[in-house]
Amino acid sequence: MTLKELPYELPASAAGAPLSIDVNAIQFGFEMSEYQAKVGQPIEFNVTSSDVNHGFGIYDENMVVITQTQAMPGYTNKLYYTFTKPGKYKILCLEYCGLAHHFMIADFEVLPDNNEGA
Repeated sequence: MTLKELPYELPASAAGAPLSIDVNAIQFGFEMSEYQAKVGQPIEFNVTSSDVNHGFGIYDENMVVITQTQAMPGYTNKLYYTFTKPGKYKILCLEYCGLAHHFMIADFEVLPDNNEGA
C-alpha cells in the first residue's frame, strides 16, 4: 500500500509548468539554482551529485521531513513538490557522505502567494 503513489510525478492537472530548480549536492553543501518559491507553485527539483552519494531531504519548521530523494553522481532524480505553507525550510543530507556531513544544510524559503484570494 505504501507504493501506490509511485512513480512520483507532477499531476497533469497542476496549473502551469513547474518551477525547475537544479540541485547539485557536493561535499559538503548544496548548490541550487533557486533558494525560494511561492506557496502553491509546483516545483521540479532536479537533484544530482558531483562527487559521492548524498541525500536531499526537505524539512518543515518542526524538523519533520516532508519529501526526499537521493543525489547520485551521474544521475538526476526528479522530485516534484508543491509547498502549501509559507516559511523557512531546511534541506539536509540524508546519506552519510564524509566527516563534515553534519554541516550539509541549506535554507529554502517559501513565500506567500500574493494572488491568493484574488
